[in-house]
Amino acid sequence: MIGGDMGHTSAVIAVIKKVQSIAEQGVEYTSYSGAICPICGLKTKIITTKPWDDGARVRYHKCLNDLCVLRHLNMQIKSVEMIQIKQQ
Repeated sequence: MIGGDMGHTSAVIAVIKKVQSIAEQGVEYTSYSGAICPICGLKTKIITTKPWDDGARVRYHKCLNDLCVLRHLNMQIKSVEMIQIKQQ
């Protein structure tokens, strides 16, 4: 059928928007584990690292999992690293 079912198209668009929102919200970055993909749970690759700003550093990542929807949609994942202040 040419043109498809608009109900299915709307559902797919809604899922894509939700996945994009999750990636944009960001995940925690640690020096031990890096950033984990919020969709598939695997480690990601750093694409861009921003400078430190008020104790936080933002990075953008790509998921390397061939089965992950974020990889197929070529979406970046935001991560935030916070400076850990040691209390004495």
